[in-house]
Amino acid sequence: MTKAGKVPPAIKVGRVKGILYLVDGWHRLEAGAIETLQDLSGNTLVKADVAEMSESQVRWEAAKANMGHGVPLRASEYREVFRAFVKAKQHIKKGGEYMSYREMSAIVGKGHTTLRTWALKDHPALAKKLGGVEHGNPEGTPCHGELLSLEEEHEQEALKALGAVVQHVDALASPEVRWGILKELEAAAARLRTAGVQEPQSSDF
Repeated sequence: MTKAGKVPPAIKVGRVKGILYLVDGWHRLEAGAIETLQDLSGNTLVKADVAEMSESQVRWEAAKANMGHGVPLRASEYREVFRAFVKAKQHIKKGGEYMSYREMSAIVGKGHTTLRTWALKDHPALAKKLGGVEHGNPEGTPCHGELLSLEEEHEQEALKALGAVVQHVDALASPEVRWGILKELEAAAARLRTAGVQEPQSSDF
């Protein structure tokens, strides 16, 4: 029972070749927020939902549960989530068709350009099948009839995010909130300067 007197959901366990792996419920186990019962010998048993899985499915189910706990993941953790997603073949639809980066993005929780970058580095075979300017078969991000490079896609995503900040400035009534946004922008500007910037040459004649 929880402190509020509610019965917690059962923990989730994957069975791989007879071996049990905890998929979801570690924090509940540590806190004792679990549903238990006694067997005929007086042993305490923990209620659990058990399913037959492959090792890759266990990794994906655990990663998926981790995303749903409400605690923001670090970029490295999201990358592990994506790796687990691909290894469990969750990117393949029922008909055998591959998801696009945008479709995977909606599930994994990171931008499609980030997933494309990770796929190129961690899953080159998948990246080649999905396509892109690197392989002569782009996924299809048109810009005035031309195909965007990976750098151009990142540029568009960055400008879109910046535009969203500008759009919401007037709605930020709290000076403290505006201060926090300003600090994030200043940190981003400092990182850009560290990475190196150069003012475009004027095309005026």
